[in-house]
Amino acid sequence: MGKKKNKSAVSAASVYERIIRLLMTEETPFAAKEAYKSARTHIMYLSPGEGCKKIAFTSALEHEGKSLTCINLAISMAQTGKRVLIIDADLRRPMLKNVFGLRERQGLSEQLAGLSVPENEGQIFACKTKYENLAVLPSGNIPPNPAELLSSARLHGIIEVLEPHFDYIFIDTPPIGAVTDTALLIPEVQGHIFVVRAGDTSIEDVRRAVFTMNQLGANVLGFILNDYDPKKSRSYGAYGSYGQRYGKYGQYGYAYRMKTEETHVSLASASGGSEKIGFSARSGSRG
Repeated sequence: MGKKKNKSAVSAASVYERIIRLLMTEETPFAAKEAYKSARTHIMYLSPGEGCKKIAFTSALEHEGKSLTCINLAISMAQTGKRVLIIDADLRRPMLKNVFGLRERQGLSEQLAGLSVPENEGQIFACKTKYENLAVLPSGNIPPNPAELLSSARLHGIIEVLEPHFDYIFIDTPPIGAVTDTALLIPEVQGHIFVVRAGDTSIEDVRRAVFTMNQLGANVLGFILNDYDPKKSRSYGAYGSYGQRYGKYGQYGYAYRMKTEETHVSLASASGGSEKIGFSARSGSRG
């Protein structure tokens, strides 16, 4: 008899495949692209000023489409000519390495732990993707102490080195309702965007998560309502605090809510290769 498949491994693989299938490409429906552009514009207005904009993406619970939303908005932002970096700060259930097909063995966890190989001493490496202007710093190997690593002073130093080279740094973080890791990033970013899955996440879950973030001094920039079905809009009356009316792109199944505006989107497919680019931790120069 053959060996039984590991259910968690199969589940993780299916998640990666689904995200890859839904990444934004040239084949993505026009309405979806316009919806992402609208969400992108809101982000630009929510984080005005000079210098690199650092924004974290989180959710109240797991499986709300947080990583997919972060990636697609980064792709959309990069299409404007902005230099964008995504940091995978989910050191417990990382996604970006597999989604982008990266071969890099080391990443954020090794940098935070000071475990870089000697020849890479003083360098922070991000990986190029198939998308122009978009780079990724993968999470690295899963460590035994994610919270301790994220609370170390090294995190601030890493972001400080990377900032001069990017217009936007998007940070994919764990759900705030699951672990405390996301709270540790509050001092490093200008704000957090919450991804909420319609029909799965209760308003109470969201309220508790936002209350926790507010108590910790986080700046909640807005919400992205994911998997919204306009045909069931009456069933989601509890989400009224995010907005009551939705636009004509609702049939595509994904709704974006940023402060006072709504748009909707559906997604398509892609995958990517990589090439490393190094940044000097000593001088802040690009290697």
